[in-house]
Amino acid sequence: MNNVNNFFLIYINLGYKNRAKRAYTRIREGKNKKMKTLVNIGTCSHPLEKDVEKALVREVRKMGGEAYKWTSPGNDGVPDRIVVLPGGIVVFVELKADGGQLRPVQRVQIEKLRRLGQRVEIVRGMKGLKEFLGEIRAT
Repeated sequence: MNNVNNFFLIYINLGYKNRAKRAYTRIREGKNKKMKTLVNIGTCSHPLEKDVEKALVREVRKMGGEAYKWTSPGNDGVPDRIVVLPGGIVVFVELKADGGQLRPVQRVQIEKLRRLGQRVEIVRGMKGLKEFLGEIRAT
């Protein structure tokens, strides 16, 4: 049903609220098989970068830390978040959706931070996020 919800968020954002409500009800009741097929084909089960980012912020807060959004005017390509955890743990985190690639400017910024002795992690998708969280919990 999650794919159905994602589809209807898109549908509603396009301005078809009443149609979306009727179609959603028909799908829940099993009455609209064509729409059900469209939903399965028309949605992506892979989370977007913003979904991974929201999950990172939520999980880091559960651990008693903060995941600050980092924007640095004049310095394109800096990592997305600075994760600060109890015990003095600081990690710069670049988030990517599954299959997302680093831009050349991001590679340069990450290398600069690493040369300065900073820990920088590239987290790809929810699987990468789970691995990253497991690593920092073990620290």
